[in-house]
Amino acid sequence: MKKLLYGPAILFTALLFGNCKTITSPTIVSKKSSSKENYNPDEIIVIVELKINKGSDKEILEFCERYKNEVDKVEPDALGWSFFNSEDNKVTLIERYKNSEANLTHVDLFVSENGPKHDLFKEIIGYFSVESIVVLGNASETLKKRNSLTGFPFIYKPLISGYSR
Repeated sequence: MKKLLYGPAILFTALLFGNCKTITSPTIVSKKSSSKENYNPDEIIVIVELKINKGSDKEILEFCERYKNEVDKVEPDALGWSFFNSEDNKVTLIERYKNSEANLTHVDLFVSENGPKHDLFKEIIGYFSVESIVVLGNASETLKKRNSLTGFPFIYKPLISGYSR
């Protein structure tokens, strides 16, 4: 009995949908090209592990926001600048730069004693102790030399393979 019902059901479905037109969606072409021409093999990523020395949560949040905004304002080749809350009274800072030269610009503006933003850098050293700084990417010898003058503990990890856009 069931087999007898399957035949008419299939025939009905075929007749019902047989005249339906197939709708094809237009091909969407992304405006972003994924070609290697748009890759940035020179990006420098800096990961700074910080320990909080002083300040309430509110003070630290306000300072981090102010520092981030200042970097954004004066460093067009800084690709990203983010503070992350960690456990055990620590903060992780991730800095992203277009290349070593862009990272040197940050050093010149903020870290160098004669830099126009050095007062803000002195504040960060007041709020935090630097536990480690890892530089990811192919840092130039000039950047490495300049970083060595700071006395901070730098670790360099050159790029093996990867991409950045």
